[in-house]
Amino acid sequence: MQLRNLILCVFLVLTSSYSLSCDYNYIEKMSGLIEEVKDGTEGVASENLPTSVVLAQAILETGNGKSHAARVKNNHFGI
Repeated sequence: MQLRNLILCVFLVLTSSYSLSCDYNYIEKMSGLIEEVKDGTEGVASENLPTSVVLAQAILETGNGKSHAARVKNNHFGI
């Protein structure tokens, strides 16, 4: 689990236009939440979309959980 998170963070840093600091607390919190939601829903997205991809999108859209929308409004996907 930690190796996957490390690889994800390295990938995000190398492919983003700005450097993100890895916040392992945010990664662990969101990974668990994403798994709960996937387990509680049905459909193609919940079955075929890896948690790591959903997590990467949340990290990119919220600046690793530090954006105003993520902190104040609990909005991690820009919806």
